[in-house]
Amino acid sequence: MTFICLWSPSWSESSINRFAASALKIAPRISADLGKGLIWADGRSLDSRAICRDLMTATEQYQLTKAQVAISRIPIVAELAARVAGPDSESTPATTIVPLGAERDFIAQFAISVLAPSKPLESMFEATGIEKCGDLARLDQEAVEVRFGAEGVELWRLARADDRRPIFGSSPRTLPESSMDWVDYTLRDTQRLVFVINALVDNVCGALASQGQCAREMTLSFSLANRTTYDHLVRPARSTASRRAWMRLIRTHLDTIELPDAVTGLALRVESVTGEVERQGDIFDRGFASARATEEAGAQLLDDQGAVIVVPENTKHPLLDRRTE
Repeated sequence: MTFICLWSPSWSESSINRFAASALKIAPRISADLGKGLIWADGRSLDSRAICRDLMTATEQYQLTKAQVAISRIPIVAELAARVAGPDSESTPATTIVPLGAERDFIAQFAISVLAPSKPLESMFEATGIEKCGDLARLDQEAVEVRFGAEGVELWRLARADDRRPIFGSSPRTLPESSMDWVDYTLRDTQRLVFVINALVDNVCGALASQGQCAREMTLSFSLANRTTYDHLVRPARSTASRRAWMRLIRTHLDTIELPDAVTGLALRVESVTGEVERQGDIFDRGFASARATEEAGAQLLDDQGAVIVVPENTKHPLLDRRTE
């Protein structure tokens, strides 16, 4: 991942928020650090130099003087290149690019104070003669942990260009959905609706399988001729991505749904998902996870033979083989 860091001494909290909203038109992901006055942009798989040029052009619209942009594969390196090595030096260009492999040497030149240690830890660094980041990076992790504790280890990693901070949060994945509309005619026949729903379920379940997920509940949305929408929630006994299981359940629900008007469109959307977990089929064999195969076999049997699965009837007969029918 390529990190692009932008900093300006003239930024206020309000200007950061406004600029971050504008920067979303330039980079796919933007993150703001209000405490340090930084704007982070994700330059992965993109032309980082072009993004920097566009960001610098955008700063002129917000009258952000002495803005500095830096590019690096390591967040702490990009931050220091923009915040510390940037506007304070007139010889430093507006955009600083730290080459791959030179990150650790770049950090080593700075005073240890750029890593913002706490006051007690800063005093301990002074007592042991650690003045620059390179002095801390040369130590072993065990020695740092014993002498300076957890905070010292964290700064030691930063001094070695080992930055594990999650700058950008994970992008939320949209849940699968599928829809179909028609305007030349309306449908009232349940069988014709089932034909359309079958295609929607096939699309949604295919998307779930590709993501390794199972749907816990889906909403079947009917667009009616009177320009209203009728939503019906479908929830199975357990989450699944089986097309047959969802179709069997939806057909059962269709028999009970009374629509106030003819249908002009259908939409099927997943409301919640769970992980794809195999249930154990045999408690004595931990490698025997047959729940999915059993579900598929049961669904195939119902499709081919109809309602062949029945509830057993038990009596008090003393013989086991005659007690249940």
